[in-house]
Amino acid sequence: MYYRFVFLGFIILCLNLKASAQIIVNEFQPIPTGDEPEWVELYNPSDQIITLNKWYLHDTRTVVSMPAVSFPPQGYIIITGDSLSLIATKVIPVNVPIIEIKLPTLNNTTDAIVLRRSDSTMMDSVYYSTKWGIRGISYERKYEDKPAISALNLFPSQSPDSSTIGYQNSISPRSIDIAVSSFVYIRSSRTLIATARNVGKSRLQSANLSIYTDKNENSLFDTDELIEQKTISYLAPGDSVLLSITMDQLYSLINIYGNIRCLAKSTTENDQRHSNDSLLQNAYISFPVGSVLINEFMFDPISGFSEFVELFNTANTNISLSGFRLHDRPTSSGADTFHIDKLNISPSGYGVIAWDSSFFKQFPLLFGASNVYCKKTTLNLNSDADAIVLRDGNGLVIDSMVYSSKWHDHSLGITKGVSLEKINPTLPSGAPTSWTSCGNRAIGATPALLNSISHEIGSGSISASPNPFSPQSLNKQQTVISFKLDERNAVVSAIIYNLNGAIVRTLLNAQYTSSEGAVVWNGRDDNDNLLPPGAYILVLEAINTTTSQVRQQKLLLIIG
Repeated sequence: MYYRFVFLGFIILCLNLKASAQIIVNEFQPIPTGDEPEWVELYNPSDQIITLNKWYLHDTRTVVSMPAVSFPPQGYIIITGDSLSLIATKVIPVNVPIIEIKLPTLNNTTDAIVLRRSDSTMMDSVYYSTKWGIRGISYERKYEDKPAISALNLFPSQSPDSSTIGYQNSISPRSIDIAVSSFVYIRSSRTLIATARNVGKSRLQSANLSIYTDKNENSLFDTDELIEQKTISYLAPGDSVLLSITMDQLYSLINIYGNIRCLAKSTTENDQRHSNDSLLQNAYISFPVGSVLINEFMFDPISGFSEFVELFNTANTNISLSGFRLHDRPTSSGADTFHIDKLNISPSGYGVIAWDSSFFKQFPLLFGASNVYCKKTTLNLNSDADAIVLRDGNGLVIDSMVYSSKWHDHSLGITKGVSLEKINPTLPSGAPTSWTSCGNRAIGATPALLNSISHEIGSGSISASPNPFSPQSLNKQQTVISFKLDERNAVVSAIIYNLNGAIVRTLLNAQYTSSEGAVVWNGRDDNDNLLPPGAYILVLEAINTTTSQVRQQKLLLIIG
């Protein structure tokens, strides 16, 4: 109870001090690290020499007497219990006196530092809490003419040396000083925003705020890397100015996708502090939607083996998937997400994401492959139907789909352990016609390899490959029918007739599709019976979703 009243009285006395004390407690280190001792820095803000004769320094428990010393105008004095250790650990100007006395032990929670004259008149005091600071970083007083009894006027040093012992405080206002107060990257809007603020005491006649990129990857932020600049006139103390650039604008200037380091820099004539002139920020320029496409996935593996998703790079440049994430269909509790830390896919190359090391039991040749990324995750794909969504570092959906187990080839009796493969990597992932069961029956999947059923999209408006084909052969068991439409979007039906005009198989029934698509035919009818060799007619009918215009195309298919 006694100390509570002592602290209360101390705070009341602090609030009744004159606004400008002759000598102030300017900086101190209560929690040093390493061999650095505790220390207190005093400062004479006046224009006169002040002699300290029989002055006292104390905390809430211990009082120590200081030797007589003359204090020069705008000068500093350092008080410590171990001057040799202090000199060995800190760089202190040679003209700054160091007084070695048995300094009161400063508490590592809360404490006070009080300076009194010989007549016990309180000249200055500070009260601190370690919650306001950082271990190993000194406390600096920001305003010399204001009480330092709260976090409103005591701050951790911003000096690279963790203190400014014997020098002007790093946080004290200068007469002319412009600072980059913030430099942020807003992922939702994919925008870089830099803010420059006049933190000095004087009005600025002119200043510049600039944004640079490190496109040369040399960390120099050269003149040729300047991408945006704004000139400010007549900026009053405390006023700010903003400068922003979107990632689309940034790409148009540097023609680079992916992570990019940026620098915001402020300049003004006769700036008295340069440590706050610039800030670094990482930004992310999204690759175009569809630059990475889902190409194969295993959603119902054999027990003991792993699910996986294979991706295909459609771009003509290497794509880093660092920061990408893969997730399934969101539920009320959210979506299960797989965060990709590091995976590079070369142009027209494959990348595989697996979430259990058992993947390598099934595919041992891929162990250690640079284009395979494996780690434990909560993501699990449903065995009947689910979503697969690929988002980049900005959260932008690069590719997505909602699959169904019904996409498997109906002629397969067992689909467990068989992946779904895309007929051609460039086909839309969300279209059921783009997919069919893996044709490699021995292992059931082809991760990081050309899909077993992969076919080039025909150059004509409608084509089939191979044609003829034989369901009973080893390498031509099915044909891939690809089509290109004049319509951007259409409702498509694809029906196969025998030469007598009877319908034998409906491949597509009023299926909504884009201008390009493909579908697989395995030579079976709608009842899954193998059809006899011979000629069959495919009729493809497309209804334009905008104009309702109907177009019909025919193709002769041969079962050998």
